[in-house]
Amino acid sequence: MHSVNCSFHVYQFNVQEMEEAARFCEGNGIAFQPCEAFFNGVPDTIAYLRKELSPARLHQASRDLLVYYLDNLLKEQPSDYQCPQWNMLSVDEKSNIVVCCGGFPRNYPGTVVGSMFDLTADEIIEKKRRMPVCGPCMGSGAAYWQHHRHTPAFIGRFPKPNKDIVYRIGKLLPDKLRLAAKKYLRRKMRRS
Repeated sequence: MHSVNCSFHVYQFNVQEMEEAARFCEGNGIAFQPCEAFFNGVPDTIAYLRKELSPARLHQASRDLLVYYLDNLLKEQPSDYQCPQWNMLSVDEKSNIVVCCGGFPRNYPGTVVGSMFDLTADEIIEKKRRMPVCGPCMGSGAAYWQHHRHTPAFIGRFPKPNKDIVYRIGKLLPDKLRLAAKKYLRRKMRRS
């Protein structure tokens, strides 16, 4: 079992780096866990999902992010979905409890629950569930997206090499990556 994980965020511009990153992790006892990247910050995520992102930001995002799976992912969101952040404690540098770790800019309105020294645990949970920023985040699907990372079939999981894995990797990766992975795995299996 690995004690260190590498969460490799996959963008359109770094897909070709996955094989090298996987080899590095494998060689250093690190679990390699690729997943598709999403927006860095809840406001942009909400704007994208509501189709309100500025044209310039949308253009950049369409060149960076892989979002082809998003419609299907959001259809999986249960109607009674509860954001996991409501039961987590995120504290800023001023000892304020903030609504979540979702990447709101500093001083973004409606994100501070209160001072951790002034609230009981029950008050924190109750207030967090009523924060004004939660409505748009939950309603747009942003909370579900950010808590349900997507690892598509073409990325695979890059598990530790063994004899039955070449077939599984061959089914998961596109041609170029599949060939590189098979070559790498053959070398690894010869050494063991």
